[in-house]
Amino acid sequence: GRVVVGPPNLLGRVVFGTGGKDRGYISDGAIAKYTLVSADGVLEKPTTLSDREAGCLGVPFVTAATALRKAQLQPGETVLTVGANGFVAKAALNIAKWRSADTKTIGLVRRSVEVPFADAVIDTSQTDDVVKAVLDQTAGKGVDVVIDCVGNDVERSMQFLGHGGRLVILSSPGGDTQFAVNIRAFYRKDLTLHSTETMQYDAVQSAAILSELLPGFASGEVKPPLVNETVFPLQASHDAYEAVKAGSPTRVVVSPAV
Repeated sequence: GRVVVGPPNLLGRVVFGTGGKDRGYISDGAIAKYTLVSADGVLEKPTTLSDREAGCLGVPFVTAATALRKAQLQPGETVLTVGANGFVAKAALNIAKWRSADTKTIGLVRRSVEVPFADAVIDTSQTDDVVKAVLDQTAGKGVDVVIDCVGNDVERSMQFLGHGGRLVILSSPGGDTQFAVNIRAFYRKDLTLHSTETMQYDAVQSAAILSELLPGFASGEVKPPLVNETVFPLQASHDAYEAVKAGSPTRVVVSPAV
């Protein structure tokens, strides 16, 4: 949105940001014509992004960047995303490729879909032995990092990892979902397990993470998610949430300007 009251360096500027803790999932006030946020919680929008693109990229890119940071992905390593057709997974693959072209990226999906920024795509519906398919992509070594954006088969995700591998879990199909760990296999492969939950980050924390991606957005190498053709007015906010609930393949935008 455009800053109408604020510090001189931001006044009149179009800014963007996110933050589930104070303006998002668990608080009120984000879907409105005017909203109050900390000046440190917003970033000036790059000209390469439309207002709508900037407005809907925060959650997936903050989550993806946080997952990659926790995994400490290094240039030349291999990263696999589970649920690679999702917004967070695609953002993670994009960021990984932007940071290092030498990084190998693998996307795991449950149906035949295009996965941008993936060097290889494995469709589990067409693969008898998914673990073998992953190992075949890495000459039997296993991947260095798995970012699991689904959480329905974490045991299998751990089998994808090579020695010293890191697994980041950021989603679960249910509140009581659990998984077993083969402790001997876990420590003998020197694996590391992480989780990330950026819903608890406020706008200032989120802006700090997004600021690291600004050069990529400015150059066009980091691509925003596709935006739904329908932009919902404020009075149709409920319809917008229903579109999300129905599984919209593109990001849904609510705008007071409509």
